Formats: sequence, structure tokens, C-alpha cells
Amino acid sequence: MMHTSPPPRYGREVRVAVFVDVQNLFYSARDLFNGKVDFQKLLHETVRDRRLVAALAYVSVAEDVDMTSFLNVLEHLGYYVRVKPQKKRADGSIRSDWKVGMTVDALSLAPKVDVAVFVTGDGEYTELVHALKRFGVLVEVASFPRSTSKELRHAADRFVPLGPGVIIEPPPEAPPAGDL
Repeated sequence: MMHTSPPPRYGREVRVAVFVDVQNLFYSARDLFNGKVDFQKLLHETVRDRRLVAALAYVSVAEDVDMTSFLNVLEHLGYYVRVKPQKKRADGSIRSDWKVGMTVDALSLAPKVDVAVFVTGDGEYTELVHALKRFGVLVEVASFPRSTSKELRHAADRFVPLGPGVIIEPPPEAPPAGDL
């Protein structure tokens, strides 16, 4: 279904879906800030004053890692969590991506949203951005600038640079016991 007029860009009547590439975001936050993402702040930053239709978090899980509490936190914050086990290839490398799953979900939601926000820096989503724009969906990419593909950034209608504001602050260090 194509929109007959451009969708509104801001305000409560704007319907938005957020698609979070958790692994991409995790490694970018770790490598750039030596920190972890505050997924509550991230959702607030990407939705702003618009009406959230769906927030989807795509997670690949290693079989030997228990991520139950992390996944529960995401669900508690309002994300619909999609989980896929990582697969080990014959050469020992690990395959874990959600590109097809995220693409199917985004195209399925296209008639129900005005804006799609992709939280990833992965340039392989560029064609998906172009496809959604053909459906009349405005596309935003929210990511850390230094880890975002130029092609993806330029394909989007709007780039939302993420920074330290979405990184969890480490707790202050306690003074040594002898200094009390």
C-alpha cells in the first residue's frame, strides 16, 4: 500500500517502528565507548514524541551464553525480542545475523507506519531503506557515526547520530575500605 501524501514527520500522530540490530549496537558501543547501551534511553531517543507501533530487538545468542536476564530486560522495556541461535560453520567461524528477518518484519510493517527507524550501522540494510521509501515510509538510521556505513547514512531520510547519551554510565567506584 502506497501513501498518497507524504507522512507527517513529527508529532503524536506519526506512527513509528524501531528495528534494533543488537549485535551491531553492542560491538559499536563496546569498541567506541568501552560501554554498554542503555536500551531505555535508546528507545526514547528514537521514538521521541511519536506514537510507537513496534520496537523490535534482534539478538543472536551463542549456545553457551545465558542471556535470559538481558532478554527479559529488553522485553520489560517494551521491545519485542527476536532471538536466533548463532551457527558455527565448518570452518569454525560463527554466523549470526538477522538481515532477512529484519527485512521481512520491516516490509510487513510498512503499511502500518509512517517512519521506520533502523538502529544499525550495517550498510547491508541500504537496499531495505530504498524499498521502504518506495512504499512511502520515511526511514531514519540511528547509529554511532564512526561505525555507520556511508551508503546507509546517505540512503536514509534522516541520520540520528548516537553518542555517549545512550551509553550506561558505570557506577562510581567505591573508595578503598581503609579510606572510610
